[in-house]
Amino acid sequence: MQKKNLIITIIIVLVLIGLSFSYGYSLKERTLPVQEESKLAKLEKSKVIQSWIVTATGKIIEISDRTLTLTAEEESLSIPIKENAKIISLSVLEPPAELVEGATIETEEKEIKFEDLKVGDNVSIVTELKPSGELEGTSVSVLPEFPEL
Repeated sequence: MQKKNLIITIIIVLVLIGLSFSYGYSLKERTLPVQEESKLAKLEKSKVIQSWIVTATGKIIEISDRTLTLTAEEESLSIPIKENAKIISLSVLEPPAELVEGATIETEEKEIKFEDLKVGDNVSIVTELKPSGELEGTSVSVLPEFPEL
């Protein structure tokens, strides 16, 4: 009787082990394939790249200390500006007689101070995207007002 119980126990254990392996194998087959990491994600992790150059363009809606908050198409972004950032104002030298798409417009740039910037100015800010994900402005250009084409 004890041998019979021992044999039944061994058979049950072997069946359970077999079922466990089958279940584990079926889970392996059902898992999603690992997607290849995107090129951008690989670059973001690169130790070689120390910063990214990114341009932000919009209208200044707030100036706080050395941080400009821009808005464009119902989105806003605050960008701290470096102390040694170059800040220029662009002005149109001679507007073209007829404003058409692709027309060449001559501009003149004048270096200004951070304090000359004002809410409502349309600007383009060249920034560095730090590995931490923070932006820092390295230059600011105040853009001239152009009529809609």
